[in-house]
Amino acid sequence: VKRDMLKLDLEVAEIYSPPRVTTEAAKWGFKPGLAMDLTTGWDFRNAEDRRQAWKYVEDAKPILLIGSPMCTLFSSLQNLSRWTETKEELWREAVDHREFVVKLYERQREEGRWFLHEHPAQATSWALTVVEKLQDKEDVMLTLADQCQYGNEVTFGLEMGMPMRTRTTFMSHAPEVLRPRSARCGGRCRRWRGGGSVLCKTATSNVSIAPSAIARTSDCSPYATAPFELIRFHTSSSN
Repeated sequence: VKRDMLKLDLEVAEIYSPPRVTTEAAKWGFKPGLAMDLTTGWDFRNAEDRRQAWKYVEDAKPILLIGSPMCTLFSSLQNLSRWTETKEELWREAVDHREFVVKLYERQREEGRWFLHEHPAQATSWALTVVEKLQDKEDVMLTLADQCQYGNEVTFGLEMGMPMRTRTTFMSHAPEVLRPRSARCGGRCRRWRGGGSVLCKTATSNVSIAPSAIARTSDCSPYATAPFELIRFHTSSSN
């Protein structure tokens, strides 16, 4: 059993994500759980790691489970290169990851807890049958947000510091979590730099892989604190 597996009574945990929201949760005085990701020693290609992750969610029962699986194989850029047997194998693995994380989300719903899923708006994974079935649930909702509204910007190169749109779709059955994740940019997102204003960038070059849209705290504190407000509501309602 992995270290910290017995840490129970958790309020937020992450899967397919390095520590992001769990780190913020600790700052706000909440009980963070594990961030289960390849970077923290979890490889969900392995059946044993999937089994342990399932057991962790079953035993720890985090109030909010947040997932943001990698989207590389579901990017429209994949259409620009030849489809090979290797790519097919990697795509199949990526589909398996979605199927696994959706099972965890379903478990959260069944037991009266919450999930939040984040993925690029244009990712083809939204059209996967397993994802569409979850979207079709009566209590599951989607919102669309532009990350430039929450401080997202180019992190290196000549355009460093310029706002970056990075349109993202969020899925959850918790309106309290989705509500602050709906700010949109009309393409006139201006920020001052060098004495003049610059327009929002829509390209994806020179973008940092780091903070997830979920964990982003710049320029909009409600965006950062909404998951924790939900936890407060859930805890008080259970007492």
